[in-house]
Amino acid sequence: GSGDRELSSNEVARIVMARPDNVATGTTGAAVTTAPVAGAVTVQANQPWTSTGRTVRRGQTLTFQTTGEVQLSGDAADIANADGAKNARYAVNAPMKQVLAGALIGRIGNGAPFAIGNQTTIVAPASGVLFLGVNDDGFEDNKGNFQVIVR
Repeated sequence: GSGDRELSSNEVARIVMARPDNVATGTTGAAVTTAPVAGAVTVQANQPWTSTGRTVRRGQTLTFQTTGEVQLSGDAADIANADGAKNARYAVNAPMKQVLAGALIGRIGNGAPFAIGNQTTIVAPASGVLFLGVNDDGFEDNKGNFQVIVR
């Protein structure tokens, strides 16, 4: 009647308090979220750019290891991995119009963006601080994140 119930620990399999705001829901109803990865940069889908805090040199080889998926709109089926939207759509006003919406992209300083996707290595096109982002033209309804290890 009071809502209280006493249980022993062996009677509890799982406790769910609430779904975090940054968790998106995929088409199967499973949450689209990426747990933090030690040493990784968290690239939130609802922000245009995230600083890695790393200064790179032009010509330097950068290695990326990316996990995660993001939801690009209120449509639960509008999901992207680092290569871009699974439904192969483009975002007309995204930083890189010729790259799939939702793809992982980078830029150095205020320089031109470049595609990263699921590539494991790229050569830095300039010198400066490396930023990572999600290739999209609207961020307010995006959910989820990528976890990116940069070496």
